[in-house]
Amino acid sequence: VLLCVDNGIAANGELALAKTLGLKTFVIDHHEYEEAPDTDFLHPSLFPEDYEDMCAAGLCALFSNSIRRDRLSTVYGGIATLADMVKVFGYNRYLTKNAVQILNEETIYPIAYLAKNKECDYTALSYDVIPKINAVSRMDDMLNVNYVVRYLLDNSSDCMAYLNKIEEINTLRKDLTKQMSALAQRIIDPERKIIIASSSAFREGLCGLIANRLMNEYGKPVIVLAESDGILKGSGRAVRGSDLYAYLSQRKDLFLTFGGHAQAVGLSMEKKDLDELQRYIDENPFEYEEYEKDVLVLDPDKIDMDLLDELKSLEPFGTGFEEPLFALEDISYKQKFLVASRYPKFILNDRLEAISFHPAHQNRAFETMLGHLKKDDYHKGKISFVIEDLI
Repeated sequence: VLLCVDNGIAANGELALAKTLGLKTFVIDHHEYEEAPDTDFLHPSLFPEDYEDMCAAGLCALFSNSIRRDRLSTVYGGIATLADMVKVFGYNRYLTKNAVQILNEETIYPIAYLAKNKECDYTALSYDVIPKINAVSRMDDMLNVNYVVRYLLDNSSDCMAYLNKIEEINTLRKDLTKQMSALAQRIIDPERKIIIASSSAFREGLCGLIANRLMNEYGKPVIVLAESDGILKGSGRAVRGSDLYAYLSQRKDLFLTFGGHAQAVGLSMEKKDLDELQRYIDENPFEYEEYEKDVLVLDPDKIDMDLLDELKSLEPFGTGFEEPLFALEDISYKQKFLVASRYPKFILNDRLEAISFHPAHQNRAFETMLGHLKKDDYHKGKISFVIEDLI
């Protein structure tokens, strides 16, 4: 039996070959496809509206739970749904909410250790758990991903034996991402409508992270490619309101492999075809709708724990149901200083502090802060306003 998960939906040639070899084939995938594969398959497009935009691991949890109710499948399906940034409605919402509920009702050791035994809420999963799980697959030449599989399936305190190596790989991943992002900044042309960065110094598994960083910084689609033996492999990320997948699909002839969806693509190509891809981009407009952010204006003196609790009751936030973006206007602050010599922090009142993790904000003049509200994990009873932009 050949079971393809999170891939295979467009692998018609490979699936046909598998059949000729006598293999039973089955595909569980959520990526776009033009022609249905000639095999049994699960895909969100086959289900009613409540199941739309599911990720492949969410489909696996649905499949598993349809055979036998399994709390661990629900937990991992919910975590994967958060990780893949799909819409947080319907069955996706059921999975994520139930995952968090289960994590706080019983100890799922692999997740508790990754979260450093903090409360397993959506923030802890998004910032403490998911990046560490993803790190090993991004650095798979240093540690086989099955190491993480064994860790996640060992739901006992014995799984601690695997933890240090996973933490070590995640730390290395963060360091390399910073180095590669700095290199990308030096070699790109930020004036192009679609930014392309290509280098033999890039790691394929980190290309998506770098593309996302550059996209957020320049507000443009970005493609980052790692070069090896004349072949380029990597990822592209696009701004909201655009469809990079449809745009690049017009030149599928340039790619050895190609897949993804509107805001995220993965591809490989021969290096000699890169100039032709650039020519196509230069000569054909890439259209997207201007994306405007909705904000709610708050009075800093009215921000308290009750408001934070109300926000928490609306979780999970995500694609299609965004966390509210707040604006604090005509700001005056009691004190300003830098955290770790990089990140500006503002003391607004006795219970509210604001911090930006964008070093470029250190000396920016502003009248309004845009950001999100978070509980301060280090000072009980205090609230952090995490700054997204200063205007």
